[in-house]
Amino acid sequence: MVTLKDVAKRAGVSIATVSRVMSNSDAVADKSRQRVLEAIEELGYYSNELARGLRQEKINAVAVILPDISNPFFADMLRGIDDVLSTCSYFILFNNTDNNIQVEKKCLENMRSMALSGALVYCCHKSLDELAPSLPANSDTVFLSGGNGLQTDNTHFLSFSRKDTAYVAAKHLYDLKRQKLLLMLSSFRQDDNAFAEGIKKAAEETGGSYCIATSADNERDASRVFGQAYATELPDGVITESDIQAMGILNWLKTNGINVPGDISMAGLGNTSLAQCTEPALTSAAPSGYQIGMAGANHLLNLIQKDSKNFLRDTKTLEQMLLPNIIVRGTSK
Repeated sequence: MVTLKDVAKRAGVSIATVSRVMSNSDAVADKSRQRVLEAIEELGYYSNELARGLRQEKINAVAVILPDISNPFFADMLRGIDDVLSTCSYFILFNNTDNNIQVEKKCLENMRSMALSGALVYCCHKSLDELAPSLPANSDTVFLSGGNGLQTDNTHFLSFSRKDTAYVAAKHLYDLKRQKLLLMLSSFRQDDNAFAEGIKKAAEETGGSYCIATSADNERDASRVFGQAYATELPDGVITESDIQAMGILNWLKTNGINVPGDISMAGLGNTSLAQCTEPALTSAAPSGYQIGMAGANHLLNLIQKDSKNFLRDTKTLEQMLLPNIIVRGTSK
């Protein structure tokens, strides 16, 4: 069995230098790093992350807790997280919770017993206080969805505004002379009404009007709910929380001979990969799930490993990534 000592001997460096390379530390000269990496490849060395983690009281693993991986928004978020963490030799322990707070609590408690390096969590509850007793005391947790009332030393929140995201989408449609918007929310979300506040702000500024409907996060229910709302509300603009809902509504409009964007304009709040697959392509408000995942993973790395080599380090760059903006596509031209 190849050991660190064997790698150090082949590379002509100390065991401490090999350990620093394995930890992705910046405190290693480039030439020494290259020799160590070549020795690792030549000898076929694989580190025992669990054993190393037990010695250091932490393993290079991060818990990722998301509500619904079947939703493209969260699938994109997971991809963004992995694209960052994998470059720094961290692996992911993923948990799908179906937005069940009891499952979220259990996941966090398991993380505490496994001595993971940190956690990235997206919750959709009105308050996160119930999670506080389950949070690990000696690891950092970054909430990707913001938070309400939860205060601990190791709890952190991404700084972005769902209200502002909805606002830029609504303002875009009002600027296109759409007068009455329908905001289609997802029934799985239990937290604050930030999206509704965003569309309300845009309506007050422009003199437009709006109504709100809620559907399950699938095409069939979104189509059904929209058909009922359209019969009574007659909106000329639609904003959907998820791109899956948008697909259902676009299918309903096409079936009923209503032209997009001629008769009705649309925008989504997800900006997932699905947005460019609809016909016409869906105008989207950013940040996307992928951007949120990348920013959250970078933020966590900045907390747990100061010398890691990740994509984006400085706070200003992360904040810029999460600023709301509109990506205009075929549904609102």
